Amino acid sequence: MKKLLPLMLLMLITVSVKAVDVKGQIITGKDTMNVMLKIPVNMISQEPAYIKLQNKIRYISENGEKKKLKPDMADEIKFKFGFDTIRMVSVPDPVGGSHDGYFDYFIFIKIYVDGKIKLYQHYSTPMYGNSGKVWYLKKEDHPLKLVVDFSRKKMMKYFSDCPELVKKIESKEFKSKDIIQVVQFYNSHCSN
Repeated sequence: MKKLLPLMLLMLITVSVKAVDVKGQIITGKDTMNVMLKIPVNMISQEPAYIKLQNKIRYISENGEKKKLKPDMADEIKFKFGFDTIRMVSVPDPVGGSHDGYFDYFIFIKIYVDGKIKLYQHYSTPMYGNSGKVWYLKKEDHPLKLVVDFSRKKMMKYFSDCPELVKKIESKEFKSKDIIQVVQFYNSHCSN
């Protein structure tokens, strides 16, 4: 029974997703293509199934052709979902490994906070009590920085170019669990 449970959960996740047509854009270099994206949506949460979007997306081109877009074929996808504008950019796969039976070098990853420092959200299958959401930071011209085990000292070093923020981290006003507010503070107060 214990071996059967993960398989049953995977099947439940698979059947609980439907695709909805959403107007969107595929951005490659300076070119922007308006398309109809087939966004997989979790029927329970009614949110986009980001795990599926990270590896590929299906779309209908302006001339009505059904196509599939892999992350190494574009720089960004952009669409409105509810009241939110969702942007997912193509980045080297921070986790690595095999997806859908082949080795991917790139995935689409959601921009959660945009600015001089970007905060990205990577989605994976929830396991061992985690939510399946992993945060990454990106400074200009620096690689993605995983925000796991982001101690106060590591945070102060990473944001050392912003003394005002370092003081807030040092005084424990901001902790690693406050990463969204930390990035927003940096972008609004320290990005000059």
